[in-house]
Amino acid sequence: MSNNLKYAPGKPGFGSKGDKGEDGQQGLSIYFTDYDPVSDVNVINLKIENNQSLWTTSTSSLPSGRTYMTGDLFFDNDGKCYEIDASENNFTYRFAELTMGGFFSPLGVTTRNSFERYFNSNTSPKYIIDNIYTTGGAIDYSAVPSQIYSVKGYNFARIEYSNVEIGDYNPFTVYSSGTSDKQSIAIVRNYNTNTFRIGNLDNAGNLRDVDLIFDVSSLRQKKQAENSFTVNTPEGTILTNYEINANSLFDSNFNSNPSDFYGVYHSNLNDASIYWTLDSFTNDSDVKGSLYFFSTETPFNGTTYPNDASSLQPLIFHNVDSSGEITISELDNRRSFSFFMKLTKNGWSRNSDTQYVYGGTFAVSPSTYQLDASGAYTADASLTFDVDANTTWTAALQTNPSTFLINLAYAYTGDSDGSIWVETEENTGADKTGIIRVTTSSGSTTDISIWHKGPITLVKVSEESYSETDNTGGLTIDHEQIWNINFEGLPDNTSVDISVGCYGYIENFNDSKAVQYDDVFQIISATKPEETYNKTGSTTTQEVEEEYSYAELSMDDVSTADNLQLKLDSWAYAAAGDTGYQFTHRIQLTQILITYRTGDLIEIDDDINILSFILDDEITQ
Repeated sequence: MSNNLKYAPGKPGFGSKGDKGEDGQQGLSIYFTDYDPVSDVNVINLKIENNQSLWTTSTSSLPSGRTYMTGDLFFDNDGKCYEIDASENNFTYRFAELTMGGFFSPLGVTTRNSFERYFNSNTSPKYIIDNIYTTGGAIDYSAVPSQIYSVKGYNFARIEYSNVEIGDYNPFTVYSSGTSDKQSIAIVRNYNTNTFRIGNLDNAGNLRDVDLIFDVSSLRQKKQAENSFTVNTPEGTILTNYEINANSLFDSNFNSNPSDFYGVYHSNLNDASIYWTLDSFTNDSDVKGSLYFFSTETPFNGTTYPNDASSLQPLIFHNVDSSGEITISELDNRRSFSFFMKLTKNGWSRNSDTQYVYGGTFAVSPSTYQLDASGAYTADASLTFDVDANTTWTAALQTNPSTFLINLAYAYTGDSDGSIWVETEENTGADKTGIIRVTTSSGSTTDISIWHKGPITLVKVSEESYSETDNTGGLTIDHEQIWNINFEGLPDNTSVDISVGCYGYIENFNDSKAVQYDDVFQIISATKPEETYNKTGSTTTQEVEEEYSYAELSMDDVSTADNLQLKLDSWAYAAAGDTGYQFTHRIQLTQILITYRTGDLIEIDDDINILSFILDDEITQ
């Protein structure tokens, strides 16, 4: 009887060992393999054909003379399940995985690169997967620290543990994205000094070129009192306001140029008065102020001075009152004088902006000048500016677009009076403004502005419009009109300003029926999607005879390589049910003005394709 069951749970057969005297059939089985069912498919198929075990280290046959049966299953080392087809000596993946169950759940979103996101299962049972790097076998790595920030170690969302010692460090995590050593950053701990390091240091001690930016509103270093700076503080340690303790000297607590810190020169007395209020520099009442007053000198070079030169000795008024005035007399009105306030807090100091006073006179005439587009001034006809001064001065080009100002020169014609000359070149581009800055020995400045008109070209597009009139009750007009704005024929590297005028128009021919409409006007830029310019027209349900919705749109500094669209989208509706219902709805482009901003100008003519017209409308009833 036992022989009859040796093949159980196989199907009963017929014979001496089966139900009717034959051998029973063997049952289905489950096997395991360490082969890769993707890369080792041919090897697995051959072993199925020869009824051999599916281990890479064995070629033995299946035990007890068993053979593979259709329906047998095997699992790989990723927990994926495959079903054997013994008639074909192959197998099929059945989409079952053992290793994912209970650990991870899909997030339900897919990235643009087709990666699927999974997270730790937040249903019962719950699992938290930590990063553990140790050679000590099973350990309770969550026991240390017992508490940190009043939280037990095992209550953190993540634990990264490493007690492996490589060189001087316990390695934790490396972040890398690329094939270069520079495209990496790591977190390690020096176990000799208990120092955590974040960065990219090579094995020779050289810092690789990797930057670290903390995008936080406040970054603070908290120090214990006994951990202040000493002579033994390591080089490179960050200095904080814990040591300085002078927040009132830092931006934005400090105002370096308050309006009530100023000086006045009295020409009739040859003295100067300096006024101040310390609270205007900072609202810290504990700040001390020292006023410095000195003669302004040109850079020291090539001049001989006596040892007791008074002009080199500044007046210093230490610990001035919280507010007040000091007058310095017997000044030389031919000289310029400077002064500043030095604010001190806990041994740290910060200076105000330097101010100037002098008793001299200084004027430039004219202070502005305009040139037309063709006005080119040569060496024989330079622009001339007169300078009236009793103090020394210099002149230099401050702003010079397209270098249209050339050959700047100046000279003193007597005492400190003088003249400034400059030549200009013809302007073939947009409007330009150049500035000549005149600086006195006191440091004060006066600007001469020279405006050079360019041959600005305006492009006006003839009026384009669309209208629809119908006398059928229950009419809906849904209309979209698009103009593509092309800059064909314009110079490369040119930018323009564009201005568009457009409106929607509704006319109702019925005395007692309402018309509803809505108009939207847009300039859309391919290269400036965040700067799409919109204006919306009116919406009405009143019994109007006629009404307009006008919009003027503009977009500045548009590259001629840009792909612009002007889109007018209109919708109108009249109530259904009445015959003889009639209204007109029109959207209309009045003009497009294009003004050169940069680049060389050319003449615009009919051969240049500024606009191409596309009509796309839909009328439904």
